[in-house]
Amino acid sequence: MATASSGKSVSSKSTISTTASMSCSATAQHKRGDIFGGSPKLTANKVSGSSDSPTGSDHRDDDFFPRSGDRLGAFPQMPANKGFGISKTLSNGSTSSGSPRKQQFYQQGQLSSSSATESVPKSLNLQRSASADTGQVARAGTPTRHKHEQDELPCFESRGGGYSIVPSPSNTTSAASVASAGSGRFPVSVTSTKTNGIIIDIMDSVKQKGIAKRKRKEYAKDSRYSSVRRVVDELNKAIAPDKRRSAVARACAEFDHGIEATHSAELYLGAANVLCLVLSMSEKEDEIQNICAALEMVYRAEREAVIISYQDVGAALVPLLLRLLDRCENGRKVMTEAIIANISRILLHMTRISELRVPLVGHQGMLTTLERVGTLPLSAENRILRMRLLANLANSEGNKIVIFERSTLMEAVMKVGTLDKSESAREYSSAILMDLSSCQGNQIAMAKMEKVLATLVKLAIVEAKTETREYAVSGLQNLAFEKRNRMQLVSYGSGVVVEALKKTTSSDPNDKTRRRSAGALTNLACDQTAEIMATHQGLLEALAQASVSDSSREVQQRTALALTKLANSVVVTMPCWDSLLSALVVASRCTASDGIVSAMFRVKARSEENRVSMANHPGLLEALAEYCLRASENGESRVMLRDCDNASKAIAHLANEPRNHKIICSKYVLSALVNGASLDGPAGTVTRDACVLSMVRMAMEHSNRPMMARFPGMITSIAKATEREMKEENDMNASPTSTGQPRLAKPLLMSLLVAM
Repeated sequence: MATASSGKSVSSKSTISTTASMSCSATAQHKRGDIFGGSPKLTANKVSGSSDSPTGSDHRDDDFFPRSGDRLGAFPQMPANKGFGISKTLSNGSTSSGSPRKQQFYQQGQLSSSSATESVPKSLNLQRSASADTGQVARAGTPTRHKHEQDELPCFESRGGGYSIVPSPSNTTSAASVASAGSGRFPVSVTSTKTNGIIIDIMDSVKQKGIAKRKRKEYAKDSRYSSVRRVVDELNKAIAPDKRRSAVARACAEFDHGIEATHSAELYLGAANVLCLVLSMSEKEDEIQNICAALEMVYRAEREAVIISYQDVGAALVPLLLRLLDRCENGRKVMTEAIIANISRILLHMTRISELRVPLVGHQGMLTTLERVGTLPLSAENRILRMRLLANLANSEGNKIVIFERSTLMEAVMKVGTLDKSESAREYSSAILMDLSSCQGNQIAMAKMEKVLATLVKLAIVEAKTETREYAVSGLQNLAFEKRNRMQLVSYGSGVVVEALKKTTSSDPNDKTRRRSAGALTNLACDQTAEIMATHQGLLEALAQASVSDSSREVQQRTALALTKLANSVVVTMPCWDSLLSALVVASRCTASDGIVSAMFRVKARSEENRVSMANHPGLLEALAEYCLRASENGESRVMLRDCDNASKAIAHLANEPRNHKIICSKYVLSALVNGASLDGPAGTVTRDACVLSMVRMAMEHSNRPMMARFPGMITSIAKATEREMKEENDMNASPTSTGQPRLAKPLLMSLLVAM
């Protein structure tokens, strides 16, 4: 019986046929995901969370459940005059027990032999992963998608198969990531069930059983695995303690290698089944340690083999392992650390398979075991393994709410993140919080927990490890994605979250961390939070500087987006208005903004109440003029032309205020207007018309006309504009107002000639 993610128990009546001669009931294995790479380093990418919005992936970018229906199958035994065969059911439904101890094992309910018909095991639910860089965030990692004046998505950090664990010296590494739903070898059944609003795809277990049966036949005849068959058969026959210890020692020697395909064969040939049976009969501490070591070895197998093995033996093996952990962690044994490490690795091998994560959490005692990491004096290695195991389970959409709602487990995660001496343990704590925050159902409650915010801030600022800081920032980005969280995050601790994001955006050495931090600030910016954020000391300046000088173009784009989103909600009556204009002037030099900074100048200049303060702000007119001059030097650049259009329109808006006529009539602005009015081709039409309109408005101030008339190129540019207007008037196919502007060039030219 396992507890599903919905909190209800799922009963199972699945039974397994037994064999007349105790022939092999082999289990299948699975292809390893990222979790078993050669390095203990945590791999990311995922929700993403991509997407950089709560990424995930960066944010974006970029998701299963306990079933207890699997039963432990019959264990392999060499039949007379034959090699390893496939298990067959006796006609009367009975089985050959092999020994009194095994009969007792059946009677205790560890093995199911009551039915002559093998029922279909409970299917596994498939994960749908999201990619995110910004990732809600993710997954995530996954990546984040950003759009001006729109919220970033949360970051789903996609971490594929999970985290890598330290393999044995002879183990080879695998970089293959676990496939998401529907992309693996096993097809997805058209049947589905709905639990708490989540559609769960059911894996075609009938297809799996067919594959497993075929594999078992192949491996039973393959001469390359004769030694494996001998070891499994010896384990199956070893009843006396001495023989059992000897058989286990030979199994450890046989299984200690790094070849995934061979480990898969070991599972198909029943190694996990028989080791589970032997483990249930063992009481000696050294024997238990060796059996757990052998189990850890065989579960280094391929993905499919691990899945089928879990369906076959997981319902008996996982509870047995959890009971052993409970016994070891009560401190009654001297070799407990080694046993705990091996059991943790066995479970970790299972959690790298995305489809098994929800069923594993459903086992009674799993979460209780995980939460003891915060209270027991475990070794550093075992604390890391325990946190890595929890991080893998949290990287499943179906587990995120279940894990978060267990308050004692959350306390343990935060305790490790803030106090643990192990850098890797703190890294996995950060990853867990990131994954939990990518779930929309958790975001509001997590943002209200001050301990969560304090832990994320600490991990984002203090930690030396790049991945730890990245995951913490992604977690903050995920929480900021929920609109109802924004004021809570901005006001928490007198702005400590904003300060942390400001610091990471401006000074973190990792590009992805800076990008996600800028994404988090973009998520936080809204009408309700704009004034608080804009008045936060140094934030606007940090965003502006990063948009210009950051080494990453993506970071420049994200910081420019965050700055303009704040600017969109700041008005002239706020005390931060002058600081905002100064920041926009600095950001005007950003070459990666794709026109959003110049567009903000134009938007702000539309409001009459803004025009005087904007025209008088130091450097603002020069910044607008620079946009126009840049376009004249890079006439083929689409972005440059867009900036030029926005800047010329902003100048025209400012010139519509009579109090600005004198100050706008400067050599910088006049030079920009002359260049803008001289642009050729249809792409420069908007700029030309806006520049001529600005000249006309400036010339309304009589004292400006002599300076304008004598400015180099002014008369020539106006004369060209007059010629264009005359051609339009003479063109029979053109409307008198085809450009949307009145005919202003000729009167302007006459007034300037008179002024000369």
